[in-house]
Amino acid sequence: MSDALADTERISIDLVAVAGGGHTLLGKERGISVRKHFDLDTKDADNNHYVVVLPEALYSISSSFFSGMFSQSVKKLHGQDAFFEKYYFDGPLHLRRQVLDSVEKSAGSRERVIG
Repeated sequence: MSDALADTERISIDLVAVAGGGHTLLGKERGISVRKHFDLDTKDADNNHYVVVLPEALYSISSSFFSGMFSQSVKKLHGQDAFFEKYYFDGPLHLRRQVLDSVEKSAGSRERVIG
C-alpha cells in the first residue's frame, strides 16, 4: 500500500457472504453476479479505495470467477497498478497469489498484493 493510502481508510468488500461457507469461488457468471451485488461499476468510477476481504476458509478463487468480478475494473482503471491502488486484497497469501495470477498479464508489481 502506498504511503498516500496508509492514512486513508479503505471501504470493505467482504467476500465472506458471497462465499456462502464454501471453499471455492468458481465461474465467470458467478463473478459477474458478485460484481453486480457489490456495484463495482459505480465503485470503479468513484474516488474511494477498497479492501477486498478474502475469507480464511476459502481454498481457491478461480480465474474465471475473478475475471467475471474484476476484469472490467482492470480495464476501466487502465491496468494492474491503478487496479491494485483502488482494490487492495486482504486474506491468506495463497488467495492473494491467485488474485495476482488472474491479472498477471497486466503490467505491475507483485508486492501490491502479496507484500
